[in-house]
Amino acid sequence: MSDTPARFLDAVSELLISTKASDLHVHVGQPPMIRVDGALHFAEGYDALTDDFVREVALFLLKKRLGSVDVDDFYDLDFSYVSK
Repeated sequence: MSDTPARFLDAVSELLISTKASDLHVHVGQPPMIRVDGALHFAEGYDALTDDFVREVALFLLKKRLGSVDVDDFYDLDFSYVSK
């Protein structure tokens, strides 16, 4: 698994592109999941994601857009992110 949110997002972005996946699903306690041709699959080569790491990834993405945010205010978070 990648050691920083930026490296994780770079790696899964490459995976999404190479597999032509439409979605990335991130849940605590599970490896990342990708949606390919409508079906969800665990991403190969990834371990289950910890609560702390998922929090770091969410903060990394949200702070880029919102500046200051407290992820503890959210139980569930669903959003899109476009990589340029």
